[in-house]
Amino acid sequence: MAQVRKICFYILEAIRTAKNMIKLKHTLLVGNSTILQESFLEMAGVKGYVTKEDIRHVLLLHPLKQEDVDMLWDLLGDGRRMLSFQDYSAFFELPRMDAMAL
Repeated sequence: MAQVRKICFYILEAIRTAKNMIKLKHTLLVGNSTILQESFLEMAGVKGYVTKEDIRHVLLLHPLKQEDVDMLWDLLGDGRRMLSFQDYSAFFELPRMDAMAL
């Protein structure tokens, strides 16, 4: 029974984390409609795509660890070596509400 409680705790924690991420995405997108485009253009410069190095360069100006940057790139990049704006902005899309009801 203890193992069942433990797995239920982890599942509920994952659900809470996912809900918080959705709330953060919503706040980001509602707060400023051009923030994704502006942040992408700032990182990409004239090349038209973003790499892990671009993100690392920007984020390491803040108190983040290299492993945090690596984790973010794993989420954003999804196996790619570079991201177009479409790839970059897709990460921030909010899930459809009918999918949330499942």
